[in-house]
Amino acid sequence: MLQIKYRPRRPIKEWREKRKWTQDKLAERLGISRSHLANLENGHRLLDDYMIARISKALAYRKAS
Repeated sequence: MLQIKYRPRRPIKEWREKRKWTQDKLAERLGISRSHLANLENGHRLLDDYMIARISKALAYRKAS
């Protein structure tokens, strides 16, 4: 199975900060460590579609229609 990995166009940090959440709070909701989240936010780790779906759900992000 092919898995595509990429960096988001809009930073996770921006979404998180709009909700006034700490890295600890989002990391806990995602079930990952704070340092792993920091690496995702800083672009040191690439995201796959599964992690993007988890982050979107955790932040309740909805694309405007």
